[in-house]
Amino acid sequence: MTILITEDLGRSIKIYLKPLIDELNDLWTNGVRTFDKSTGKMFTLRATVMWTMNDFAAYAMVSGWSTKGYMACPICKEDVTFGWHAGKVCYLGHRRWLSWDHEWQTKDKEFDGNKECRLRPREWFGDEILEQFSRSEKQLVGSDLLHI
Repeated sequence: MTILITEDLGRSIKIYLKPLIDELNDLWTNGVRTFDKSTGKMFTLRATVMWTMNDFAAYAMVSGWSTKGYMACPICKEDVTFGWHAGKVCYLGHRRWLSWDHEWQTKDKEFDGNKECRLRPREWFGDEILEQFSRSEKQLVGSDLLHI
C-alpha cells in the first residue's frame, strides 16, 4: 500500500479501501451461495474481518484511539503513566500488569527509579469496548477517512 499511495495516507486511504469495505459489507449482509462438499448442500457463506495487523500509526487510524501525545497507550487508556526522556514522551508503569510477587515489581534502579506499587489499570469489557468502537467509527466517517 505504501508504494501505491503517494499522497498523505490519512487522506487517501479511503480511496484504496472503499472497494474492500464494500465487498466485505456485501459478504456480511447478503453472503454468497456456496457448495459444502462434506454435506452435499448449498449454504450462504458470510465473511467479516475479525482482526487486522497494523503498525502503531495505522492502529490510530483504524481504531480511533490516539497514538500520539500523553494518552497514547491503548492498553492503559486513561490510566496511562508517562514521563519525559531525551525530549520525547515515554510511557511508564507497565510493571503494574505483572503479578505482585514478580521480581521486577521491586526493582527500581533498573527502571525509572521507583518501585511499582499501584494496581493494574482497569480492564475494559463488552459494552465499553463496543461503545469505543462505535465512537471511533463515527469519528472515521465524520472525518471522511472511511465510509463504513
